Amino acid sequence: MEYKINLTKEELEKYLCKGRKIKLKIYDEKDEPISLKDIYYIRLQKKKKRCLTCDNREYMKKIKSENKVEKFIKELRIPINNKDMLIPEVQNVEIYDIEKLAERYISLGNTNGKNILEWYKIGQSFEWEVKARISQMKPDQTARKELYDKMMEFIIDETENTDEKHRKREALKEKMQGVVKIYKFFIEIGQDKIYRVKETFVTTIIKLTDSEMIQIIRRIKYGITYE
Repeated sequence: MEYKINLTKEELEKYLCKGRKIKLKIYDEKDEPISLKDIYYIRLQKKKKRCLTCDNREYMKKIKSENKVEKFIKELRIPINNKDMLIPEVQNVEIYDIEKLAERYISLGNTNGKNILEWYKIGQSFEWEVKARISQMKPDQTARKELYDKMMEFIIDETENTDEKHRKREALKEKMQGVVKIYKFFIEIGQDKIYRVKETFVTTIIKLTDSEMIQIIRRIKYGITYE
């Protein structure tokens, strides 16, 4: 007995590309179809084709990422007189003025490297606020949620609708995660490096992947020339 699949060229390409299930109707040696109860289903495997356009796109993306990292590393290695440029750490864990923190958040820019210092300082204050709450036996996530709640009191207008309040809260969380990322990054490689950044945008640093951040930290902190 032979099996015969009647598919047009278009149907065949459709199923091959998308790997969908197709219906098989079995024919006997007289080329007569068997009853419907004997119909079976199979799944054709998608044939993976090499896409030069996709390959080129991935290659350019990789090159762009490497160039971005190399440019930033070069900038961080610029020699400067770093005396009196270290940023003092917060020396206590008292609760700070949340209203001030909210005001600094509202006025926070994100356009160029000169603002990195402000992002760092806000991240520093925010993290110490978190530590203060953790010291009161509160979980990390609870501490951060409390801070967001407190800051939102100074950010939203009670007349705003629920959607607008939700949008502002999400924006607050996203930006505060960014300032914390900036803070922790420069704590790792040295606070004085902030003063070396003149061209790299704050948003560029925030968008660095975990692997890119690790690579930069290793190369700056341990003097590795290339990985």
